[in-house]
Amino acid sequence: MSIESRAADNSSPGNMRLSGLHILAVDDDKQNRSLLSRILKWAGAEVDLAINGRNALEKIAAASYDVIVLDVMMPGWDGHETLKRIRATSGNSQTPILMLSGQAQDDQMLKNQAEGTNEYLAKPFNPTQLVDKIVRLVDRKESNASDSSMDFDSEIDELRVEFIQHHENIVKGYLETVPDHDALRFWAHQFAGSAGSFDFLVLTDRAREIENELDGGTSPAELTSKLADILKRIHEFQTGAM
Repeated sequence: MSIESRAADNSSPGNMRLSGLHILAVDDDKQNRSLLSRILKWAGAEVDLAINGRNALEKIAAASYDVIVLDVMMPGWDGHETLKRIRATSGNSQTPILMLSGQAQDDQMLKNQAEGTNEYLAKPFNPTQLVDKIVRLVDRKESNASDSSMDFDSEIDELRVEFIQHHENIVKGYLETVPDHDALRFWAHQFAGSAGSFDFLVLTDRAREIENELDGGTSPAELTSKLADILKRIHEFQTGAM
């Protein structure tokens, strides 16, 4: 069955583990924001979205949040710079902040903690992991441990369709006009984490191969075969061949 034919109606109720929480999610990627919003609302939270660090500070100036979910890899102010500025604003020195990053190294986690991050979640993550982190952040006591089990697949099927179509167009563009090193590396890093969260693990692996080869000195022009392979696998997902 193709992923288009599995688009969900999103009518099923969530488990409400985050009921009563007002959460700000900050991510420059539209698909990532949609995924975060869908998960958090499904779990009962009231959610605001910010498209970058500057937008996040505007939101924080206008409202009070119980938790801030902040992506690391953003253009302009990255997550680290945004975090510093949030901590410097009035009333937010102790606001719980969850940092999301595709970099899972221990030194990265220690850096985040030193800068004032309360929790860290490596991409790709699943809905249960995200909600569990936030529950711990706010020290919410739960009487029924089984509530942590979340069957969320049907909730995000339509987002999977949008995600795969969006990146199909990006890869086609890269194959027509080879991007520069920084642009391709930024895309590969973002795509790797996002694809895994949407359960496209093969695409995560291929994107990380591109990122690693760029870091090793390979030029973007030498990676067209890997981009073509990603496009092939995207088409296989669309037709249900994988």
